[in-house]
Amino acid sequence: MQKKIIVYSIPECYYCNMVKTYLKEKNLEFEEIDVSSDQEKMQEMVAKSKHSSVPVIDIEGDIIVGFKPTLIKEALESMKMDDETKNAMSKNMLFDLMEQ
Repeated sequence: MQKKIIVYSIPECYYCNMVKTYLKEKNLEFEEIDVSSDQEKMQEMVAKSKHSSVPVIDIEGDIIVGFKPTLIKEALESMKMDDETKNAMSKNMLFDLMEQ
């Protein structure tokens, strides 16, 4: 299941474009929000990040301000581990039910 990744950006932002290129190279789908044309989304971004600068990346609630590949990679790996943990728990629960 694809997890939700949101990139808050503006068109002329070099680092915003770096983030989007990085995610595309990893074949990850993401929602791009242009905060230069949507004041409500700008307020949403500031509420999440406590920053008014872009890019802001929201990876399942992990907020990263700026293009920081190491932090992005860690958030993506954490997402993957969460999925693996959930899958393992589901399998264990199914096995427990089958034993009853």
